[in-house]
Amino acid sequence: MTPEEYGELGGNLVAWYEATYPITDSYRERILDVSTRATENQVWVVRDGHTRRMVGTFVVARGGERLLDHALDGEFSFKLLGVDPQFRRRGIASHLIGRIEEIAADRGFSRVVLNSVDYMVPAHRLYEKLGYRRIRERSRTNPDGNDVFVFGKYLRPQSR
Repeated sequence: MTPEEYGELGGNLVAWYEATYPITDSYRERILDVSTRATENQVWVVRDGHTRRMVGTFVVARGGERLLDHALDGEFSFKLLGVDPQFRRRGIASHLIGRIEEIAADRGFSRVVLNSVDYMVPAHRLYEKLGYRRIRERSRTNPDGNDVFVFGKYLRPQSR
């Protein structure tokens, strides 16, 4: 992604999340801060092949560093997975998660973990469908009162 796309991505991701979930002002600010996110991490964007419209995104760490505080050694994490509501139910989110798992495996990680707020039930169903399971002992409550669930999936060894 390029710096010229930061504003587009921030606005899109806020709209995509708000189309399905309520988000707090502080979370909205973090979503809109694409510049910091792109400086510190790898921000991936998917565009429609015909219209070039931005339809999906996710964030992973640049190297072996920890992206989320709940990730342990040997665990790869991602955040801010989003798909344009008009393009949902076409397999884009599954494709993005598959790409995340490929990146993790290529970097030598054995497990992928993520967090999700309690009310993001449609996302939880997707994660579970793709083989992710809640790690109940890592759940916590945010200062805003929302419960944060951690999901994880062990990766199959890659044959090379």
